[in-house]
Amino acid sequence: MFHDAPAWLGHVAKYPDNLVATAQAWQEISRHWHEHGVFGSLERTRHLLWRQPAADQYVPLVKTLAWVQQRAPSGMPLVGGVLAHDNPKFMDCAAANGLLECVPVASFHTYGQASAWKN
Repeated sequence: MFHDAPAWLGHVAKYPDNLVATAQAWQEISRHWHEHGVFGSLERTRHLLWRQPAADQYVPLVKTLAWVQQRAPSGMPLVGGVLAHDNPKFMDCAAANGLLECVPVASFHTYGQASAWKN
């Protein structure tokens, strides 16, 4: 799970400022974990500490990670979206910015009880 960026990448809000260095770091992380046989997928989260960032800021980072994972020796999938709340504005903007074209899986989860869901 990738839910924050180290300070050495620089920050725009909580996002890494340097997407090239981010890609290089994740290439090395992917190679390392592939060699050790312990990586099944990578989830790019919209961590609550990121204060529900705008989708047009979120999607470029997901595209960067998707580019890395498509070239990684493991070929592991990237899980995107990782939505915890029904936010149609965010979801529409993410889709318009290409989220669905760069991830094979989008995650949606809540922190509530399934029995409380309404049809």
